[in-house]
Amino acid sequence: MSVNLNNTGTQRAQRTTTPNYNSAYTLLLWVQVDDYNNARIVFKTRVDDSNYDQVYVGGNRKFHCNGVSGGTDQHQGDSDYMTSIGTWAAYALVRTSATELRQYAGPNPDALVETIHGGATIAGRAAAVELNLGSSGVDADDLGLSGRVAGARMYASALTQAQIATELKSAQPVLAGSWGSWRLGSVTEITDDSGNARPLTLNGTPTTSGLQPPSPWGMSATASGSMISGTTQSDLVAGAAKILTTTLVGGETFIPD
Repeated sequence: MSVNLNNTGTQRAQRTTTPNYNSAYTLLLWVQVDDYNNARIVFKTRVDDSNYDQVYVGGNRKFHCNGVSGGTDQHQGDSDYMTSIGTWAAYALVRTSATELRQYAGPNPDALVETIHGGATIAGRAAAVELNLGSSGVDADDLGLSGRVAGARMYASALTQAQIATELKSAQPVLAGSWGSWRLGSVTEITDDSGNARPLTLNGTPTTSGLQPPSPWGMSATASGSMISGTTQSDLVAGAAKILTTTLVGGETFIPD
């Protein structure tokens, strides 16, 4: 399952603290877009309307990132990956430094398309005061995401492409030092799995969707779209996939990828 967001701008999952967004950080998640017109915001970490990092999906069906300081875009651009209506995409935004953002996107975590955006130095921004998934965080502002999100995670460091792929395939943080990790398999799965007690708050009454990302935990559903509940992980041991723990929902049959 996942969390539906209905594009009103009021529906979002939010935190009132974030890692330092003026230096290295990573935010990754699974996202499915139902409407890509009019800059549908996937997420935004912000101080105010003049200082923020954000990602939205525009009319060209590409993820677009902005790093804005003092109302000026210091670095921005489209991802080289083009999404499709109703297709799950793995996505990560990485700030490697005050002068660079990187986007990673695609349907397969092991084959993400990397796009690098350089520019002027981000300077003088106060610490971000909120993180918004699916909205700008300001109800009267830009349209929010029309679609659904699941499996969001943040690190206060710049992950590599290989590390991002590993994280997108695991229900729990793999690398040490996760800042926050939220399954978002339903509107009740907003607690923080990182152990740092940083739960999300839901605004605008998002709903639970029966749709799940494609095999984000190394499994495929053959009977239902329900999310796997519990801890599930697929490891490669001596060339063979080994399922460590699996808890199924409602007796559905799951087959390892």
